[in-house]
Amino acid sequence: MNEITRIQAALRPHLPWHGSQLRFLALFLVALFRVDQVNVDKLASVFANQAQFDLDYNRQVRKKLAEREELIFSSILH
Repeated sequence: MNEITRIQAALRPHLPWHGSQLRFLALFLVALFRVDQVNVDKLASVFANQAQFDLDYNRQVRKKLAEREELIFSSILH
């Protein structure tokens, strides 16, 4: 769980949130990175009812998430 602490520390200067809120966000981000697929349609429907995404966009989002995961963890672990 050391990576969770590092992510929290990286988020803390940017978000004026309580520690448990930062921990949730860090855990949520890690969970998104670890799953094989993220259904962006369902995720977006929770945050905005009118959001519509097509399959090409979903594919692009998954690719960007994988790239960000690699970037975040490589910068945190070095």
